[in-house]
Amino acid sequence: MVLTFRTVIPFIICFLLFTGNHILAQDFKVGDTVNVVPEILNLRAEASSEAPIIDKLESGDILNVIDVRGEWLQVVNDSKKGFVSASYVEKAKVQGFYDWFIDGAFYGGLMVFILLFGGQVAANRVADKRYSGGFREDVVPTGKFLKSFFISASIGLLSGVGYARYMWFKS
Repeated sequence: MVLTFRTVIPFIICFLLFTGNHILAQDFKVGDTVNVVPEILNLRAEASSEAPIIDKLESGDILNVIDVRGEWLQVVNDSKKGFVSASYVEKAKVQGFYDWFIDGAFYGGLMVFILLFGGQVAANRVADKRYSGGFREDVVPTGKFLKSFFISASIGLLSGVGYARYMWFKS
C-alpha cells in the first residue's frame, strides 16, 4: 500500500470529525447539572421567550434540571426556579483522572503524528521541473507511515499520563 499526503488527509479529517464527543448533540434529562454558556441568560417564568424574566444568569452559573419541556429546561438556581432555553446551556462535566488521560493521550498523540507524518511527506518532495513549483510529491512508504503512527501513539500515551498527573495534582 502506497500512501501519499493526498490519500491520508481524508482519513485524518474523518477521524477528527467522528471522534470529538464535544460535537455531539446534547440530550438533557431530569437530574442533569448544566452550565450557562452565554455572558447573560434570562431565567423565565414559563417555557417561552415571551414569558416574564425572573432573573439574569451569568456565564458559568450552575443549574439543576428539574423538568424538560421540548427545547426548554425547568431549572433551579439557588432558591430560584424558572425556565431556560436548552440551546444556551451545556451539561456540566466533572472530569477525573481517566478523562484527563484520554484528553492528553489523544491530543498529544495527534500532534506528534501530524508533526512526524507531515515532516515525512515534506521530506519526500522530489525536485522535478515538469511540475509547477519545481517539486512533485513522492509516495510515503507504508513502513514510514506505520513507524510515525506507533511513535506518536507511544508519545501520546506518555503525554496522557503526564497530563492526567498534572490535572490530578492541580485540582
